[in-house]
Amino acid sequence: MIVYTWFVIGFFAAFIAVNSVVLILAAAEVRRYVIRASSAGLLRMLRSPLTPPISVLVPAFNEAAGIVDSVRSLLALDYRQIEVIVISDGSTDDTVGRLTADFDLRQVSRPTPPFLPAGASLVCLAERAAAARHRQGQRGQGQFAQRRD
Repeated sequence: MIVYTWFVIGFFAAFIAVNSVVLILAAAEVRRYVIRASSAGLLRMLRSPLTPPISVLVPAFNEAAGIVDSVRSLLALDYRQIEVIVISDGSTDDTVGRLTADFDLRQVSRPTPPFLPAGASLVCLAERAAAARHRQGQRGQGQFAQRRD
């Protein structure tokens, strides 16, 4: 009877030890999976030099009250190559003045493109490498464009 008791105790001790090892290995594998599937992988992908540049087009008609906050939030996006183009299509309020004051913009003299209505102004804000292109008065360079109302 003593041998049988020791056999049962030994069997259950081995059973618990083996299952504990399997549980620890499974927990380690789940942790590795969560790390791989976390947002760190997404951020790494978005910061990759292989991500295409994007242009965000923001039409602004009489948006002086909220345009600065909108542009700041767009510029705060975590994307490697992004440019924000604000198109003031004939605003009668101080939309362009607010953008000029808050982002230290300069007027670029160039003819108005034919696709803009008469009297409309084109204000370009850029971040990182796109800043030099916009200072020279060129239009958006992104492969993809997102229109934002």
